[in-house]
Amino acid sequence: MTVQLLRYYDPATEAFISLKAKGLPLGVDAAIPYRESSATIKDGQVLFIGTDGIWETSNEMGELFGKDRLKAVIRQHADQSARNILLAVHAAAEEFRGELKQEDDLTIVIVKLQAE
Repeated sequence: MTVQLLRYYDPATEAFISLKAKGLPLGVDAAIPYRESSATIKDGQVLFIGTDGIWETSNEMGELFGKDRLKAVIRQHADQSARNILLAVHAAAEEFRGELKQEDDLTIVIVKLQAE
């Protein structure tokens, strides 16, 4: 599993902002040094981390799900909870794939900041 996408979505500006992370995911190898970086995520923004299995999911016609479809699902469900966004992404990828077997992992983490 390789993390390929680390971004957040800002519903206020409808922008997807890429976070510049490099190297292995934290915890894969204790001997690897890590550089620390930070970003400020605000209330209502959606952080998502995922593997290429999401946008490389193909349908029966050989089309890829793609990053644009992934972004559209996140944008459409950004007003919902992190869990609901996650479920929507998985459902959209499964519906797109149809009867084909999933060839790669679908790994995605959604974090949504919400004021109490």
